[in-house]
Amino acid sequence: MTYSEKLKPWAIVRLVYPTQWVIIGRYRSRSDAEGHLQLLRHRIR
Repeated sequence: MTYSEKLKPWAIVRLVYPTQWVIIGRYRSRSDAEGHLQLLRHRIR
């Protein structure tokens, strides 16, 4: 884990294949990650 990854411990990931994950975004706080996740879910609908 790099220094910049340690500064942003929360991440939103997407499962692409059964064994491959893609990082959508990294966030400093859980509330920021949850807020962005809500926005993504709202756009998908």
